[in-house]
Amino acid sequence: MPDISEYVVLFHGDLGTGEQLQAVQQCCSIEGSPWNCFQHVIFCPGLFHLNMASVDAIWQTFLQLSAAREDKMSLMHDIGVLQPCETGIYGSKPGFRRMHQLITYDGICQRLDCWRVEVRKLNHDSLEAFALSEPSFNDLKTITNRLARDYITNHQLCQM
Repeated sequence: MPDISEYVVLFHGDLGTGEQLQAVQQCCSIEGSPWNCFQHVIFCPGLFHLNMASVDAIWQTFLQLSAAREDKMSLMHDIGVLQPCETGIYGSKPGFRRMHQLITYDGICQRLDCWRVEVRKLNHDSLEAFALSEPSFNDLKTITNRLARDYITNHQLCQM
């Protein structure tokens, strides 16, 4: 019998596959060795299911509660700008596809706004004016590094 104490098998699949693996592990739990109990097999849910869970968490956190919609920096405010006729739909469980599109578009808009702020610090009135100035690759890398440093969270988040 091989020693599996330092090895695992990552088993990737949908939720049904995970349930079947869990059933096998429960059935074999009375076996005498970790190998026969399938303790070395670890289930990893598919990215689609992870994506669905993330979308649902974002909806519950930022859209479901009416108090989460009141701030002018809220996601609901962004919906009012991006899709003004659909604010009611997003307030009442809009579904995976709509939420996925919203998160994608809102993320793009937020990143462009960060670029707009950084470009304005370089005395350009707009992103279009900055693009017309034909910045060098090194200029773009410098701005990108500044964006990553200033707008992406780091280990100091818990100290704030």
